[in-house]
Amino acid sequence: MSPLSAPVLLIAALVSGPALWGAFVDGSTSLQTALVRFLVCAVLGWVGLSVVSMLVGPAPRRPGERDEAEREPSASKTSEPSSF
Repeated sequence: MSPLSAPVLLIAALVSGPALWGAFVDGSTSLQTALVRFLVCAVLGWVGLSVVSMLVGPAPRRPGERDEAEREPSASKTSEPSSF
């Protein structure tokens, strides 16, 4: 998962929302503090979502389904010459 993906940035914005509000609206928090909190939340959110995606893994395949590389070549690509 990319550290700049939408879910990572959304999690960072939600978690650091009070600090961002304090910096941009109230003025009770300095801008530097709010941005550092946002970056820390973005890194932790990225690590957390990456761990979850590694644990979950890709979707399982159906029993009869194969990858495109594993499929047999079609009948038109046989090495035997066709007779007319």
